[in-house]
Amino acid sequence: DGPLYVTLSPSDQTYTREERSNIDVTCDDHCWVCTYSWTGPYSWVSNGPRLLITHLGRVHHGQFTCSVTNIKSNQHTSISVTVNVLRMYD
Repeated sequence: DGPLYVTLSPSDQTYTREERSNIDVTCDDHCWVCTYSWTGPYSWVSNGPRLLITHLGRVHHGQFTCSVTNIKSNQHTSISVTVNVLRMYD
């Protein structure tokens, strides 16, 4: 039933992006009856397997964690992504 092994797509765990750009990462674990959520800096929370931020700012600089929980067996696993946001000068 899982979750046993969380994967990322793309598979990178560190991203460097400029301000106002985007990030799009999906976590998956092919498990049955699982829920997905992402947490990040400044109490950032998103439900679902996809981390999508379309207008990155300095507040998004840091570690994001995808948590996968099997609601039937109460098993949990997670994987982290580090986002380095570079200041963009006009």
